[in-house]
Amino acid sequence: MPLLIAPTTTTQYDVSGATLADVVGAISGRDEAGHCDWAWPSMDFEAASDDGFPRVLRISMTVSIEMPRWVERDTASPAEQREWDRFYRALLAHEKGHERRALTSARRLYARLLRTRARDLETAFENGKARIQAESDAYDAVTHHGLRPPPGTMITVP
Repeated sequence: MPLLIAPTTTTQYDVSGATLADVVGAISGRDEAGHCDWAWPSMDFEAASDDGFPRVLRISMTVSIEMPRWVERDTASPAEQREWDRFYRALLAHEKGHERRALTSARRLYARLLRTRARDLETAFENGKARIQAESDAYDAVTHHGLRPPPGTMITVP
């Protein structure tokens, strides 16, 4: 009975700016500087056994992280490069926090579904997905989207 979790993919979007202040302006126009997302391409199961539980349960999940890439980073001042690198590490750590929570929650959901009667699987699956999103939202609330602990993902322009 497999829970199939694809390896996390990390992509980057380009941000241009001659200075770190320019980059801050460009990033601030987005909803989020970085983003972790997960998708559930499929859930299926084979006919229930005599006790009403699925005989075989298959769920697949994909996780992706999107991060910014400062195109002109290498031509910036050393102080701006250091601050960008610090920010990037803090942002990546925050997005990895979302990833860890989603993967842990997916395993818990799968274990819960194995103990769920076949007739209730769809509802339990949808409720479980909503719970995972709520846990992610709570993580953002506690960390203030990665700003805590200070300076977190706040960029300080030298």
